Amino acid sequence: MNNNLAIFIPTYNRPKILKSNLVNIIDQAKEFEIPVYISDDSNNKETKTIIEEYMKNYNFLYYKHNLPSLGHDKNIVSCLSNKEFKYIWLMGDSMSISDNAIKNILKIIKLESPNIISCGAENRSIGIESGHIYDKDYILEKFGWHNTLTGTTIYSKDALSFVEDLDLLECKNFPQISIIFKALNKKCSFYWENKTLIYAHKDKESYWQKNIFETFIDDFSRVVFYLPPEYSNHLKSKVIPIHSNRARIFDLKSLLVLRTEGIFDFKKFKKYYKTFRNNSRTNLLLIFIISVIPTSILIPIRAFNRSNSKK
Repeated sequence: MNNNLAIFIPTYNRPKILKSNLVNIIDQAKEFEIPVYISDDSNNKETKTIIEEYMKNYNFLYYKHNLPSLGHDKNIVSCLSNKEFKYIWLMGDSMSISDNAIKNILKIIKLESPNIISCGAENRSIGIESGHIYDKDYILEKFGWHNTLTGTTIYSKDALSFVEDLDLLECKNFPQISIIFKALNKKCSFYWENKTLIYAHKDKESYWQKNIFETFIDDFSRVVFYLPPEYSNHLKSKVIPIHSNRARIFDLKSLLVLRTEGIFDFKKFKKYYKTFRNNSRTNLLLIFIISVIPTSILIPIRAFNRSNSKK
């Protein structure tokens, strides 16, 4: 078994997606004897059944069923608390890796030995060349939004020493952001790999979808503002809306989908309208109109568009 790198995958009720993604991950892991750990929060045995089949063909695949379930944040912390390996690649259960991704990361570890490695992801353009980056403020501004995606970060033992100090109330839904930027504040090094090394499964449905406003406005704001005071409040205020705008989670199309699904309504508009000025490029009046459009009008339109897109 290779002790330089381990892949940890916290999962919850995504057996089919995880099964699909594991094929590629294990194929690459075998070449270097990289251990793969599954930390399962599922409320059924489907994931366990799948993993047990894969374990027959790969000796370094490990499985743990959390009973009772830990919840999203504690499951991440549990994965990152392992001290056996020099580096841990925390992978979302809906994520897979591109060809030679593990080989790329092992090469960076060998040649550069950074404390934190951040890698490119499908449909997330950063536009910065690969290499060491030393300015922690610049990293927060350019990569803070990107590192919310589980799978974009590989952590060294030194970086993970900050796991023990986490306050999960302060970093709800984003414990990784707290770890990364507390580590950088203590002079841990950061390496950016601009190659796209991870991509999401086409059938991915994010766990936060039904609470998207609370997650990416309330919770993300909280974790950023709880970062050490060495990061200025001006910078923190600048960083918070970057995720919403770069990921386009509150653009016109997204808001229409959220309205169709009953997630966005006038109540949500009333609560968050002040933040929409920074978190969405859509005109505020148009956002208001979307919030009150009857879903009975939008649902048939969306169904029609879906049927046409499949033709």
